[in-house]
Amino acid sequence: GGIYTVIRSKAYVSTEEMGDNYCLLGPYKEHHARTEVEEAEFPPNSPLTTAVNAMRSQGYKLHTGTWLVDGNPQIILFDIGSGAWQLDGYKQELWDTTSIGIPHLDIEANDAVILGFMVAQFITEFRKAAEDYSDTPPRVVAHFHEWQAGIGLIMLRVRHVDVATVFTTHATLLGRYLCAGNTDFYNNLDKFSVDEEAGKRQIYHRYCMERAACHMTHIFTTVSDITGYEAEHLLKRKPDIITPNGLNVKKFSALHEFQNLHALAKEKINEFTRGHFYGHFNFDLDKTLYFFIAGRYEYGNKGADIFIEALARLNHYLKSAGSEVTVVAFLIFPAKTNNFNVESLRGHAVTKALRDTIHDIQQKVGKRMYDICLRGHLPEASDLLHKDDTVRLKRCIYALQRDGLPPVTTHNIVDDWSDPVLNGVRRCQLFNTIHDNVKVIFHPEFLTSTNPLFGLDYEEFVRGCHLGVFPSYYEPWGYTPAECTVMGIPSVTTNLSEFLTNNPLFGFVYEEFVRGCHLGVFPSYYEPWGYTPAECTVMGIPSVTTNLSGFGCFMQEHIADPMSYGIYVVDRRYISLEGSVQQLAQYMFDFTKLTRRQRIIQRNRTERLSDLMDWRNLGIYYRQARAQALKIVYPDYVDHMDQELGKRFNYPRPISEPPSPTHSIRRHDHPMRISTSFIKEIQKETKDEQVQTIDEHTIDVQRKNIINLQKSLEILEIADDGHVEEDVSFEKNFAESEPENFRTPNDFLEPLNEAVAEQIDQLIAKLNDCVEKNE
Repeated sequence: GGIYTVIRSKAYVSTEEMGDNYCLLGPYKEHHARTEVEEAEFPPNSPLTTAVNAMRSQGYKLHTGTWLVDGNPQIILFDIGSGAWQLDGYKQELWDTTSIGIPHLDIEANDAVILGFMVAQFITEFRKAAEDYSDTPPRVVAHFHEWQAGIGLIMLRVRHVDVATVFTTHATLLGRYLCAGNTDFYNNLDKFSVDEEAGKRQIYHRYCMERAACHMTHIFTTVSDITGYEAEHLLKRKPDIITPNGLNVKKFSALHEFQNLHALAKEKINEFTRGHFYGHFNFDLDKTLYFFIAGRYEYGNKGADIFIEALARLNHYLKSAGSEVTVVAFLIFPAKTNNFNVESLRGHAVTKALRDTIHDIQQKVGKRMYDICLRGHLPEASDLLHKDDTVRLKRCIYALQRDGLPPVTTHNIVDDWSDPVLNGVRRCQLFNTIHDNVKVIFHPEFLTSTNPLFGLDYEEFVRGCHLGVFPSYYEPWGYTPAECTVMGIPSVTTNLSEFLTNNPLFGFVYEEFVRGCHLGVFPSYYEPWGYTPAECTVMGIPSVTTNLSGFGCFMQEHIADPMSYGIYVVDRRYISLEGSVQQLAQYMFDFTKLTRRQRIIQRNRTERLSDLMDWRNLGIYYRQARAQALKIVYPDYVDHMDQELGKRFNYPRPISEPPSPTHSIRRHDHPMRISTSFIKEIQKETKDEQVQTIDEHTIDVQRKNIINLQKSLEILEIADDGHVEEDVSFEKNFAESEPENFRTPNDFLEPLNEAVAEQIDQLIAKLNDCVEKNE
């Protein structure tokens, strides 16, 4: 999930900063540990070794080693089963100290209690060993993620262990439950009776664990402003710091090759499309766009409901406009299935047979043509294509005939009559008919490169798409649009992560699939962050997100015009549901009107946002949280790597117009002219009552100076009279479709601070003065 992605992707930055002083603690899961952890003992004189041995002497089982991810951080895994015999004592101590009771039947909560007490005991032992290890007093900070780890923090504070603590909630427990119940969540945050609501859902003890950790920690953080607002009302504490989620951008980096990777991944998706729509394949793949939405199967929270409705409206718009563009929309949500759809498998089998037959005939025709030409004759058609070859081709073509419509889903869904996605498709009548411009494919399973239909992994899938749509309602962050961004894919955001894993139909994993798409659509209702659009971003794929996702809010705060960079933000907070659907449909319709060159320019801009998602930039907020916690516990603590924290950085609106990069600087129709009056004026100038003559060299210098001044004004888009040209248009294709988002040149100066803006105004005034004087 998203929290796993946060810790894993941040590991390389943390190890670079802290080295062996950084260690990860967590539960031991044998199935995952075998493939992800290289077990090894720590150095014998290390305080970690002393603490581990002390725990083992008390009967606990601990596994030590390094995590096999970028950075290879040290890791200690606790076998929960080895501490289960003390569960009753742990629960009694928790009740005596905090009055939090844990039901016996809640296995997850009981495991959290065991893990929390083991972690608290280990950190206590480590603190003691560190004091004996060095003459200087040790300074320890422990960072806990989510309520499942909160018991360890609570017990450290209850036992007064001299350790600084940080607690991060990636999404509130109660928030997830309330949004799943179709409540008007954000408009009623201040009206909920939190104790009553938690009790109704039988999670009151979990809510108490989360709230206690939140209030007992030294520094409390959330992943986004929208989650901070939620925590302030549900957990009754405002976060001290916002710690946005980042990505290991290096993993997705393709530099100048990312456009080529998009083309390669898109071709693999084209192959899937040919097989899936055989018999009804009447559209041009060169005029086909791939949109996708993916995530946990939370129909309302992830925005699948408004995505399907918006697709129906998009289908109507395209047919009414007589557009030749076809949109293939992928919905990737893991659901219960019992097998592959027979029609899907058959389609890929017959198209593969046709491809193999044509390849075989092609080789034979080439050999025949070569032999005939060697004899000195021009080949006739009958000499090249024999009768048996024609028969083979006819058999393949007849096999491509189809009685019914192409299937909407690639698998057989268990209880498909009650499946929310299929019911939404039925209601909107998106049946993949030959007359529909919008085709829908519901893939209810993970994707990997072993998938026989696609043959792509997750990264390639993202790069092959054109747009990711993530219109989440509840999304504390939302990693998927961020992944789209670092892969250079425009997105409409919500959250998604490790999807499309093992699938014999697609034959690729999620990264490859995204690389092949054109647009990611993530209209989530509840999305504290949203990693899916973030992944689209780092791969250069445009995406659609919402102002209720952490990622969407982050982009709006740091980018002057997110739409120009391929980040479309749907308003799901301040307008009605009908308005949100209409806005999403309009965004997608506008995207279909972009030319290929415009989409390429947009993907380049999207990929440029990768640095914004990099942990090397966002990890500073975690450092700030640790530093503040250490200063609370150790007042004499000084951060020797002090940096300017909390500063805001902004991406200005792009100046170049999408149709051509050469339009970045507008050229005037009339050239600068040097008048004879100007030469005479120079000749009249005197210095100390002496007349100076002007030679041709001086005139040339002055002429060059004026031309340079004029070019400076052109770059700033200022006319000869010093006023902004009325015909200057930036991102014209976006401005015409979204006039409320159109900005004049002065508007994109807003992200700059007032001092810089004032300096630019002064520079423009001086340049104009120089031109006027010289003329």
